[in-house]
Amino acid sequence: TELTALRAVFGDDIPPFSSTKAFTGHTTSASGTIETVLCLLGMRHGVAFANLRYESGEAVGMPLLRDNMPNAMDIVMCNSFAFGGNDSSLLVSRTPNADLVSGSVAGSVLADAECDDPMLCRKYLSPLQARRLTAQMKCLVAAAYQALEQAAIKTPDAIIAATQWGCIGNTMLFLNDMLDNHEQELSPTPFMNSTHNTPAALLAQFLGCHGYNSTISHDEQSLENALLDARMLIGCGEARNVLVLDYDEANEEWNAVLTANGIVPRSAAKAMVLKKI
Repeated sequence: TELTALRAVFGDDIPPFSSTKAFTGHTTSASGTIETVLCLLGMRHGVAFANLRYESGEAVGMPLLRDNMPNAMDIVMCNSFAFGGNDSSLLVSRTPNADLVSGSVAGSVLADAECDDPMLCRKYLSPLQARRLTAQMKCLVAAAYQALEQAAIKTPDAIIAATQWGCIGNTMLFLNDMLDNHEQELSPTPFMNSTHNTPAALLAQFLGCHGYNSTISHDEQSLENALLDARMLIGCGEARNVLVLDYDEANEEWNAVLTANGIVPRSAAKAMVLKKI
């Protein structure tokens, strides 16, 4: 349990702690991000937030916060423990990273590739691996493998994806499936493959990459910020090389929505490998 982990790490000197889920409800995959933001807000405003409505249980007698506590916090630990063993622990500090302050943000493009032929993924994936991928996802997989081949790298240290709209093809499949079947007996496949982080997650599985994995969706700045993230990873010594993906799908229904709102649709299936200078 989480309390067992706290005792194992801190012994008898457990710092004040709480859970913010009572403020927000269960936000599934957004939980860790929301709690990180709350940690940052707590540090900015000098308050440690309470654990609402906790009255009995294993944490009785431990420094669980039942009320907001004024506290000038310099370092906060944010723990996110989820289903399936997706566990993370993040330390947030007021003190900037010395490498970043000194300007050690480096990384040059070692290789890049772009693909518009989904059939090329057959060179890299088995029919079983490829059978549920959209055409654009197959193009992205082929581009990623081609960039890694150019760089003579089998498995990257990290994978970062940039996307404005995410996996629109599967999103539209899922939404249309909901309408056609009146929200009954829906196929889980389009839903699972509709999330923004699907490309980076799938490539991590295919490539056996167990390192840093992130997806950045910052509208038109998505790729720029993904490249910045990659350079920071390399500059801080967290990675020797990074696979950066640029991915968006052209979908007739979604393109109509974008065009009606004055937004130019885009389609991309590109990959780059950055390495330490």
